[in-house]
Amino acid sequence: MSDLNDQCKPLVAVFMVTYNHEKYLDQAIQSVINQRADFKFKLFIGEDKSTDSSITICRKYEKEFPEIVHVISSDTNIGIYRNAGRVFEACIASGAKYIALLEGDDYWISNDKLQRQIEYLEQHDDCAGSYHNTDFLYKNGARKSMFKRLPDLMQLDDVISKYSPFHTTSFVFRAKHFCRPTWFKEIHSVDLAMYMWHAQFGYFKGFNETWSLYRIHDSGMTAGKDHNEYFHQKRLMLYQMMNGKIVQPFNDKLNDLIQYHLSQMGSLKAKEMKKILFFDTKEDFESQILKMNIEAEILPFHLKNGIYNGFFSSFKLTSIKWFNAIQLRWQYRKHWPQIKAVVFLSRQDADEFNLIFPLLKLPYLIVDEMDTAVHSTSNINTELLNL
Repeated sequence: MSDLNDQCKPLVAVFMVTYNHEKYLDQAIQSVINQRADFKFKLFIGEDKSTDSSITICRKYEKEFPEIVHVISSDTNIGIYRNAGRVFEACIASGAKYIALLEGDDYWISNDKLQRQIEYLEQHDDCAGSYHNTDFLYKNGARKSMFKRLPDLMQLDDVISKYSPFHTTSFVFRAKHFCRPTWFKEIHSVDLAMYMWHAQFGYFKGFNETWSLYRIHDSGMTAGKDHNEYFHQKRLMLYQMMNGKIVQPFNDKLNDLIQYHLSQMGSLKAKEMKKILFFDTKEDFESQILKMNIEAEILPFHLKNGIYNGFFSSFKLTSIKWFNAIQLRWQYRKHWPQIKAVVFLSRQDADEFNLIFPLLKLPYLIVDEMDTAVHSTSNINTELLNL
């Protein structure tokens, strides 16, 4: 029975959201159906109660290609965040090994795009995702390549950048690493957050060919006045929220980007972020998922070879403990007034922290002692709201 189930699963789930895209939707859907691939793929479309004929177009393709197209609709408009969330849930539930991204007003130019990217990912387990070049299509019909040339490979250090290193229409990633925290709804640059998250688990493979097209028009998500006015504020929120949530040693680069966007904001006021100290004694996937889902900027506190952020845990003298406490406060002096709590994975971690820093009187939360491991993140966020 399991073999039969595996045969029914798509290898690739294609994510698509659409709202009032009747002008472009045929071309977007057709570009997925036209893919020449020697594996099964399925397109999941989230149609968000459009006021035009978008739902009719979607249903037409679902009826004609039921083995490829699945439409997720709603009786009311639920907004981009919730719409995207339910499509991602469907992609994950399908059992697909990979997820590819495409929105309803864009399309794939190459019919071999998926085949080329998936072939590489299947042959290289240490590759976390793949991208390619994209053309921009402007309202006046002008067409321009996003990049003159893309790098063949990217590491996490390359992905942490001021601007997107490639376009979402080109991105394919491994579904097992999927993570979409609720704080994504507060930022516009969800694509950058996704890239940084997935780049922790391996390198990205690039193809310099142009295999997708991105339309720039008045109803696009990044075309509005609000996006342009608050670009730096939204990017600042992104990098603050990502701070401490990806593997070391890239926090310095994130901090440089935070300072850059602060300097560019002018009269706009930076939103005050809640901050926590996270006593990180593990670097497993569950701990990374936990940190990613916490709705606060994380000030990391790492254990390595018996040393915590440069503080020796073996010293028992009171004078050393005084020094440790003062040094830790100095290390995070800019953040200290906003630190709401210390988060520990276990009671043992909390006890060890209190031995090293007995003079720091901060509220603390212990993950293992919350109701259930499954709900621990939401419980942490609730507790932070009350502090």
